Amino acid sequence: MTTKKLILIGTIAIMVTLNGATWNGMVNTAHASPLALQDKADGGEAGELASETLSPSSSDPLHKALGTASDAEIYDALYEGYSLAEIALSRGADVDQVISLQISQLAKQLDERLASGSITASVHQAQQQELYEIVSRSVYGG
Repeated sequence: MTTKKLILIGTIAIMVTLNGATWNGMVNTAHASPLALQDKADGGEAGELASETLSPSSSDPLHKALGTASDAEIYDALYEGYSLAEIALSRGADVDQVISLQISQLAKQLDERLASGSITASVHQAQQQELYEIVSRSVYGG
């Protein structure tokens, strides 16, 4: 597995964690990308899966930080090998804002895990100290 693929998978995992589910076991499907079967009338092969482009999500902080309009737009760029930093820069967005957003979201999750007792205070502190480095590497694709 190449480094870019590993970073892509890690970034997608972070996005899914931040946007997809909560710790109480419920899944939020409000932003899930619907799949549709294209038929020959649409110009596609019968049975071919196609991802519909999501409507712009102006309330999603990640979209605001990256300057993107949909999850599909981010996914496609990541799949093509671009980092989150490259996506932000290509749209005139501030990369530091993307990093800060992801750090704050992950820090909130760590706080929730500490409050629920699923991690100890020492683990919480150790993971808090690593957040900037981990998120920065992920955003820059390194």
